[in-house]
Amino acid sequence: MNEIKIPALECKRCNHNWKPDSPFLPKVCPKCNSSKWDKERGLFNKLREKKEKEEYERAGDLSELDYDLRKREKDEE
Repeated sequence: MNEIKIPALECKRCNHNWKPDSPFLPKVCPKCNSSKWDKERGLFNKLREKKEKEEYERAGDLSELDYDLRKREKDEE
């Protein structure tokens, strides 16, 4: 029996990599449950995230790691 090789998939929202169980594309990312796992975030969102990050760094309240953790928590809500 010939095996079908299924490539690993990557969520473009949370950067999670996984190998699907079936040959069909999944509806959601298994980690973040985003239905837009295969879509890049829009330019507006990228600019907003960059601005937020710069504000945090200017305030000196958060390191880059803290910012990323807060961002993930916010995305999970």
